Amino acid sequence: ADVLALVTENPARRVGIWGWKGSLAEGKDADLLLLNEDLQVDSVMAKGRLMIEGGRVLVRGTFEA
Repeated sequence: ADVLALVTENPARRVGIWGWKGSLAEGKDADLLLLNEDLQVDSVMAKGRLMIEGGRVLVRGTFEA
């Protein structure tokens, strides 16, 4: 649990967004990033919405080229 906090809770607290980021809890944004064994992005959920699954982009937005 302490190791996970290094990339979740601690950065969120440091930049002042702990109230809605940095953990999975009721009332928070429900953002989640899953990596595969090669540390490549496998799946992404943003605000509870599945955006990438199995490395395939499901939702495109403003910031894509």
